Amino acid sequence: MQILPFVRRLSTSLSIVLIFSLYQSSKAQSAALRDDIQNRRIALDTVGPDNQVVILNDLARMYSSFNIDSSKIALNKALKIARANKLETRLADIYNSFGILNYITGEYDTAIAFYNKALKINLDNSLGAGVARNYSNLANVYFSRGDALRAVESYLKAERFAESIQDSTTLADVYNNLSQYYLAVNNLVEAKRYIDKSIILDGGKDYIDLVAQYSNLALVYIDMGLEDSALYNYHKAYNLCVLHNLVDSKALISNNLGKICLNKGLIDSAYYFYARGLEETQPIDFYNQSINSYNGIGRVQLKKGQYEEALANFERVYKMAVDLKLKTEEVEVLFLLAKTKYYLKNYKEGYEDFVNAYNLNDSLNSQDQVRKMAELEQRYKFEKIQALEKQESDYREAELRNEIDDQRIKQILVVIFLLVTILLLSLNIYTRRKNNKLLVSKNYRIETQNKEISKQKDALDLQHQNLEELNAFKDKILAVFAHDLRSPLSSIQGLLELIGDANLDDLKLFQSLTKKLNGQTIILLQNLENLLAWSKIQLGAKELNSSVLIHDAEKEIQLVVDLFQPLADEKEISIKLSVLESKGAKLMNFEVARLILRNFISNAIKYSENKSEILISTACENQVCHFSVKDSGLGIDDNNQHDIFSESVNSTLGTGKEKGNGLGLMLCSYFVKKAGGKIGFESTLGEGSNFWFELPLEAQNS
Repeated sequence: MQILPFVRRLSTSLSIVLIFSLYQSSKAQSAALRDDIQNRRIALDTVGPDNQVVILNDLARMYSSFNIDSSKIALNKALKIARANKLETRLADIYNSFGILNYITGEYDTAIAFYNKALKINLDNSLGAGVARNYSNLANVYFSRGDALRAVESYLKAERFAESIQDSTTLADVYNNLSQYYLAVNNLVEAKRYIDKSIILDGGKDYIDLVAQYSNLALVYIDMGLEDSALYNYHKAYNLCVLHNLVDSKALISNNLGKICLNKGLIDSAYYFYARGLEETQPIDFYNQSINSYNGIGRVQLKKGQYEEALANFERVYKMAVDLKLKTEEVEVLFLLAKTKYYLKNYKEGYEDFVNAYNLNDSLNSQDQVRKMAELEQRYKFEKIQALEKQESDYREAELRNEIDDQRIKQILVVIFLLVTILLLSLNIYTRRKNNKLLVSKNYRIETQNKEISKQKDALDLQHQNLEELNAFKDKILAVFAHDLRSPLSSIQGLLELIGDANLDDLKLFQSLTKKLNGQTIILLQNLENLLAWSKIQLGAKELNSSVLIHDAEKEIQLVVDLFQPLADEKEISIKLSVLESKGAKLMNFEVARLILRNFISNAIKYSENKSEILISTACENQVCHFSVKDSGLGIDDNNQHDIFSESVNSTLGTGKEKGNGLGLMLCSYFVKKAGGKIGFESTLGEGSNFWFELPLEAQNS
């Protein structure tokens, strides 16, 4: 099970327990609970409206442990009485209880709406304790929904209000919840600090709080790798549950103890605690503890070789996970089903379960996150471009309106002037001709301005089109990298798993696997180098435009060759180096040379046959350094040669089915031209290729 969903479920469970501060009824408690409920219902007829609201609110909390509908009925009655008697502060308590009820049933949006209603009333009436409690409850909902930033913001607000009124109970709850946030983001130091603060503030006054604090402390120790310390704290929490009959917490702690015992190899102890967790699970299983118990029991049976029993428990967990739409649990149990069926030699169904689990896991952990991030990024870019376009459009429209108004005024003046001219025509013919020429001149200016406005509009349209094309190209680049970075990472993961399972005494096998792992790492590094270079282009960086003093060109080129030597050795390719350079140090842009050589050598290895040869040549003379990489590989078709250095971002498979992203040669062309050099190639299909580039040497200052 992945740690983050596990932490979230645990924090949700403990937060709800802390919010209610009540026990869920077990069979042994049912009689006492019924008596308590009956006594409160009798008291309703003997008290005033204010106390009636308090009693109904308490009844709603009691009902919530076994009947949500009855709880809602009690809260609705309390709401009517509070509204009829204008009991504002009681209204806030009722809205808060409604929020808790909807939080329990997973209706997060409704819970947030009720918490905000309660928050407004408490803020208007300056009720600091209520405000702190509302912010803490809101933070629990945000954390359960995965909105960590809003959750921690609300927790900090709750902390501020609780500190201002010295409300240690609410403050301890907030500290405990903040520890879960820092645990989720893997800040273990802060997580432990807040748990310690919570324990100090609480002082063991509430056993349910203490159980939650010990459990959270155990989670921190698990992440720290201190399983013995975690087991010690879980035992303390479990003993408190047994001693004080904390039924709701007992199942949760039992399952956690089972999990950590299983991790430590204590099989019998793990089975005992998982069985206890299943036994203690309540009929209304809000926190899905039955799934965890059955899952744990199945894992123990799998360890013991009881495959049929394990299969039955895993199939039960799978049905429950599908019915409750718990995707993470569904992925986990599918992998366990595949493993169990493999041991039972039911290979076909085991393979199907494995494929389903892999696809679902890929969808949960990759596609959905990438899609959401891409949607947010595109939405941000689109809104940003739209805002810029609107700003410029408004500016142009304002200018256009001003020009039109000026033209209208001028036209009116011209008409008036013409009328006056006609009246004075008999007095001055020369003046009339002069005014006519002025009119023609102004009309020409108007037409010229109109044409200029039209040109500006066309320029804006062209700019908009270019922005769209640029965004489309960036999206394509990011999509290519998202795919091609994943391929070597998957290969690296597979090789690491093979190394972990391999017989370390078999030196040849181990060396073969490590060579393949090194090769995939080099491919990943090359892709990351190209991505970094492309990112610098987008950000307008100039690091690759600086020149350095090179004393030994052959040594610098050999360093680049050494980087790719493992890939060449894997295909038994011989790399030869021929360097002809003038005496003395040379000042040139060698960062660009390294980038281009890495891409040229990588491509040469990629498209060369096994046991072939690659020749790297360098000659520095007449203020120019000429570099070339020649191979005898696949060569390039004449139809595709004109797109080699373009932005088409296309790539073909190498001789060993190697993948690429097609970005390297476009980057090479871009940087060599920026450095004032030249780039080109000669290639014949089936006979190999010779890629070359030239960089100028710069004059050296004394």
